[in-house]
Amino acid sequence: MTKNNFELVKKSWATISKIDFEIVIGAFYIRLFQITPELRPMFKSGSMTQQSIKLGCMLSYVISKFESIEDLLTEIKALAERHTKYGVTDEHYKAVGEALIWTLEQGLGEYWNEELHIAWKDFYETLSAQMIAAQHNSVTDIYKIDYK
Repeated sequence: MTKNNFELVKKSWATISKIDFEIVIGAFYIRLFQITPELRPMFKSGSMTQQSIKLGCMLSYVISKFESIEDLLTEIKALAERHTKYGVTDEHYKAVGEALIWTLEQGLGEYWNEELHIAWKDFYETLSAQMIAAQHNSVTDIYKIDYK
């Protein structure tokens, strides 16, 4: 991931995170369940409001620490292990990425452009690759940010 892409992610997330997570991440879950309704039963405990807030806070945290993602690998591994217990498969990550990109595009409206799309796709693919690798017990080194 390039430093420029990461800066675009941080800046756009700062804008998105000003919106109540219940609204913005709630929209994400609505979209996710539209494209993959089979995921809905995985969310048995707690309200979707609580889940939306948790995911919004987790994204904020990961973005704030992403430049030193090596420090996050233990947490990413633990998160991936929990997702494995919930029944999350590699294919589910693709649907989550699609729903996330859609949500960001809706939330940023006229400010959304191809450059942001590429930056967020890069960010999400980097993060999801780490999650998938952790689920398969083989954390990779693709997390490195290219500061060129």
